[in-house]
Amino acid sequence: MQKNQTKQKKDLNEIMVKIQKPLVITMFIMAVLLIVYAFIFFTPFYDMYIMDSPLKTSAVKHFGFSLYNNDGSLLFDEAAYAYRNEKIFGLDLAYFTKFTHDIQALNHLLFRMGIATMLVSLLLFIYRAQLRKRYYVTNFVSGGIVIGFDIFAGIFLIANLVKWQGIVASQRYDIINAGKTYNELAYDSTAETWEIKEYFSKASTEWVFNLGYILCALLIAIALCALAFYVVKFIYQKKHKAIDISGVKINE
Repeated sequence: MQKNQTKQKKDLNEIMVKIQKPLVITMFIMAVLLIVYAFIFFTPFYDMYIMDSPLKTSAVKHFGFSLYNNDGSLLFDEAAYAYRNEKIFGLDLAYFTKFTHDIQALNHLLFRMGIATMLVSLLLFIYRAQLRKRYYVTNFVSGGIVIGFDIFAGIFLIANLVKWQGIVASQRYDIINAGKTYNELAYDSTAETWEIKEYFSKASTEWVFNLGYILCALLIAIALCALAFYVVKFIYQKKHKAIDISGVKINE
């Protein structure tokens, strides 16, 4: 009976030793993936970002938009209009694509958090969490720091992704697409109807946010797995003290 219990204890310790290396490496890889994600995040916004040509009044009318309310007041904010000789020349597309400039704050945040997560995860390698069969206090403290930071980073980034996804979803893609259509295609100025091609939409940007949610969810999930591992490791070592060989004299 005692022999079986000893074997079970040994098996558990062997399992934990086998798990810790891929677990530590995976936590580091997740940090690297966050950095990679920061580099591709701006992809669906770039073509809108570089749009700055005005949408002329004639084109606005052709596309079926209006510049004024029924009472003659401006339909949009004054900053939304392009002016020439102090007269309204059309719509300033840079106003409608300004959110692509603002969202770079999130892009930079993603990159900084990725770098921070990667640097923090190096604590695991510094204290050799991937190799030690028995953990010391420094291993548990450094592991707790990494796990806590990963969970914080995942939740914090999800909150920011949700915020910015709402901002992105509320944009006037009809006007942005009209501007892109006007710039890309040669239309007959005498045509009675112009068709707006859908280059951009709320749906065209959703994939990059969904990818971010998946990465952050994985970051949190792996951190929770690491937390469970550290708890089991701590309990196991608490029950099975290290053998004290301080009084053993070798080659005496």
